[in-house]
Amino acid sequence: MTSNQIKRPLALQILIYGFVLFWFILAAFPFMWTMWGSFKVELDFFSKLDWTNVFSGVRTQVVYGKSFTGAGYDGAWIQEEFWRAFLNTAIVCFLYGTHIINSCNFRWLCTFKVWFSLFILAINNCTCFSCIAPNHTCFRVSTTLL
Repeated sequence: MTSNQIKRPLALQILIYGFVLFWFILAAFPFMWTMWGSFKVELDFFSKLDWTNVFSGVRTQVVYGKSFTGAGYDGAWIQEEFWRAFLNTAIVCFLYGTHIINSCNFRWLCTFKVWFSLFILAINNCTCFSCIAPNHTCFRVSTTLL
């Protein structure tokens, strides 16, 4: 029998796709939450008295005059020179990736190894979005190659 001849019941299909959608939302939520919080001041995002400040941005409006601000990214990338660490990581990933490609006999394995290695290097070198908040100093600037 081919796979086209085997049909799953509609209820099972709905259950499977519903579970996958639920799992995707559950897995993506922490990333979306920290990204959302990176556009707020720390007093809004880490408020213990009223956690809904992260949505309204009351203190962000007081400080910057609007509900969202990119000041944390300006502080990280420009003032703290995070771009150096990013460029360093890009150089290392490129050199390491080309080394893997040149030393691999199986192309499918090579592709997996490159993407997995780049993922691991990126995870090890990046800080979380919530650390890129105004007046927050948890940056690890690495200038090995620069």
